[in-house]
Parts: sequence; C-alpha cells; structure tokens
Amino acid sequence: METIYFPAPERYRDYLDLLLLADPDMAMLDLYLDRCRMMVLEEDGDPVCEVCLLELPDGVVELKNVATRPDREGRGYASRLIHEALAGCRDRVHTAIVGTSPDGVGFYRRLGFEPYRTEPGFFLQYRPLIYENGRLLEDMIYLRRPIKED
Repeated sequence: METIYFPAPERYRDYLDLLLLADPDMAMLDLYLDRCRMMVLEEDGDPVCEVCLLELPDGVVELKNVATRPDREGRGYASRLIHEALAGCRDRVHTAIVGTSPDGVGFYRRLGFEPYRTEPGFFLQYRPLIYENGRLLEDMIYLRRPIKED
C-alpha cells in the first residue's frame, strides 16, 4: 500500500539515503533543505521516493530534490509524487521549475516541463565531481511548466 506524507522538518535528515541520491554533496544539500517542504512516498512502510519543494517569490515553486530508490525506479513513484506535490500547491503558485542533468531532461519533459535556461558549470562546484553515465556533469538544465488543473 502506498502512502504519501509530509515528514516534520526535524525528520528530513532521516531520509538522507534518498536525498543524497539526487544531490550527493552534503554541503549543497545544506544550502536549501531547511527551507523546503518535503513529501515522501512510502510503499508498505518503506520510503521509496521523495521530493523537496521550495516556494519562491512571484508564484513559483522549485523541485529541489527528487529521488527514488534505485531498486524501485521505473515504477512511476516520482511521477505520482510530483503530480501530488504540484496539485497540493496550485492554490499558491502558478509555475513549477526544476534543475536537472542532461539525463533527467526526458523524464521532466514527459511531465510537461520544457527547458528554458542553462546554468553553465553548475555541477563543477560539487565535491567530489559528479559523473553520470561516464560523463562529467557540468551544466544544470532548468525546465518549467505551468501549474494548472491536470
């Protein structure tokens, strides 16, 4: 059975195993985690997916950290959690944004996000450096989508 919930902020670090999948540099995670609202999807009492939402000025929400346990990927958990997260904030925001690596762009495009800017060299500040599918990550690609009734 699936359950979606908002853990208390003081419990966010209980989910470090998931959080570090999406953002493997603890120093970078510390820059935003305490300002976010986290949603977790559990299956049979086991946390399998999380998303951190950061509401920005001017009616924008940023998906700061989205991760699914590797052994549970491809089952739609992240898609469902993102859908629930955006539905839950549509009364306060009109646009969702997310920054991702080149390999993540296709996933977010399937959810209705469209690329709108790139932050050159963003990933080069990570320690250790991040490699994805044998390639050094350099640029962060930002995508956005309107939040409306789905």
